Amino acid sequence: MLSFGTKQGVLFTIVGFLFWSIGIASLGGCSNGVETDERTGLLESETQSVFPLWVLYFIQTLAENLFVWIYLLIIGLVASFFSMFTVAELLKAILLTFAFSLISNLGMFGIGMIFASGSIRFKRMGQWATILQALLLMLSNVYFPVYNAFQEVIPYVGGIEIVRQIFLGHGVSLSKLMLFIVVNVIWFLLGILIFNYCIKKSAKTVHLTHFKLEKGDIYFNV
Repeated sequence: MLSFGTKQGVLFTIVGFLFWSIGIASLGGCSNGVETDERTGLLESETQSVFPLWVLYFIQTLAENLFVWIYLLIIGLVASFFSMFTVAELLKAILLTFAFSLISNLGMFGIGMIFASGSIRFKRMGQWATILQALLLMLSNVYFPVYNAFQEVIPYVGGIEIVRQIFLGHGVSLSKLMLFIVVNVIWFLLGILIFNYCIKKSAKTVHLTHFKLEKGDIYFNV
């Protein structure tokens, strides 16, 4: 059994942390973006776009993730000169994580959309998103292998396991890959459905144009 105190174990922990970090960036990017636009009054104008509102936030999240990966790549290259890992090892870890996180970020974006839906009706949902981020770090397989089947519902858990198996030379299990994809597609679609429903309901009952300034914050006028 692999010890996470070994060199390979440390590398596996890095892989887990990379998945978690980029996943949190996707979750926080869309949920915080909606909350910010809501408070500044931009949300109403964005709903008039020819594109669905979730598409705008999805593109925005992709752009933000691209910059995050560029930073990680640069940091990885620099770190290789001061760590126990070679450039090839760190590049392999970063590139594999990047490839599979393209799938897991769909699920994390979906969860972010669910929190964004809460922001449409309630203010300051960001603090709950922060709590969720900490819970995901503790409950997922960032530091240790999967020990409970229920962990698989977390979008990036399957990706971490797949990348670790590749490093061990076991290849990619088709069943694990399919489960990984299905979990993320479900979260992605669920998030979009809930977000679209809340936008339509809010437009009818809350009226996005009715804001008032109170003690430095913008609230819905309900």
